[in-house]
Amino acid sequence: MKIYEPYVEERFEDLEVCINLGNSAESVRIFLNKGTAFGSNHPTTQLSAKAITHLANNNLDSALDIGCGSGILTILLLKLGYKIVKSVDIDPFVIDEAKRNIMSNFEEFPRNLTLSVDEIGQINQKFDLVVANISRNFVYNNFKVITSLLRGKGYLIISGFNSDDKDKYLSIASKNHMDLVCEFKEKPWISLVFRKLSF
Repeated sequence: MKIYEPYVEERFEDLEVCINLGNSAESVRIFLNKGTAFGSNHPTTQLSAKAITHLANNNLDSALDIGCGSGILTILLLKLGYKIVKSVDIDPFVIDEAKRNIMSNFEEFPRNLTLSVDEIGQINQKFDLVVANISRNFVYNNFKVITSLLRGKGYLIISGFNSDDKDKYLSIASKNHMDLVCEFKEKPWISLVFRKLSF
C-alpha cells in the first residue's frame, strides 16, 4: 500500500479562473467548485497553464494530465480542443472532485476524456503532450517513465518546483533525450517545457 500526502488547496467558495491565451485578447474561463483538490490560482498551476497555451498552435491532438488535482488543466486542455485527454491521480477523492469540476464546465462528461485512478506505470498509451504539475520528487524520480509516455517529438510540461532545481531537470532531461523548448517563471517557481528528440 502506498503512503502519500496529497497537496490540498482550500477553496471555501466557488471560483472562476480566467486563463489568457498567449498574446491574444482571448481567454478561457474555468469554473471550479469549492473543494480541496490542488489546482486553482497557485503559481505552479498558472505557469503550467501558460505553458499549455504556449503550445496551443502546435497541432497536438492528445494529452495526459498526471496528478490532475482539481481538473483545472484537464479542463483547459479540453477547451483548447484536444481530441484525446487522459487525466490520472492516485487519490479517488481527487478524481471525484475533478469530475465534479469537469461536469460544471461542460453540458455532459466529455467523450474524449478518460478520468481514472491510475499510477503512471499502468498507462499503456502515448501522447503528444504530457503535463505534470506535481511534487518535484515525483517528477524527478519518475522522469524516464513519464517521457516514455510521449510520442516522437512530443512535449512535456513539468512544474511543482522552484528555479533552484532547474539544472537538475535539465540534466535528467538531456539523459532522456529531451530538449528544453522554453520556461515560465514566477519567483521562486518555474515551469519547464521539453520536446522529445526523435531518432
